[in-house]
Amino acid sequence: MVEDLENEIVDAETGVSLFRLGLARKENKHGKLIIYYRPPSPFTPVILVIKMGLDIKFKYPEAIVILEDYYISNEINEILNGIKIE
Repeated sequence: MVEDLENEIVDAETGVSLFRLGLARKENKHGKLIIYYRPPSPFTPVILVIKMGLDIKFKYPEAIVILEDYYISNEINEILNGIKIE
């Protein structure tokens, strides 16, 4: 079931799972699920990077989502982790 969710979160440009591409990984820290992701390129448009983060957040609402290796990652992380999904 968790693998099914992983397969549903795809890179908008390639249509391939972010996890299969190695662009996302999961980690449990102190009982909290953290999902790290990064765009395929530092030149990936902001809207696609935000879409990837939102896709992750909606599939894993309990997770902390952390964007890495992107020039405005701090700002996007603030937005993504400020969203409460019920």
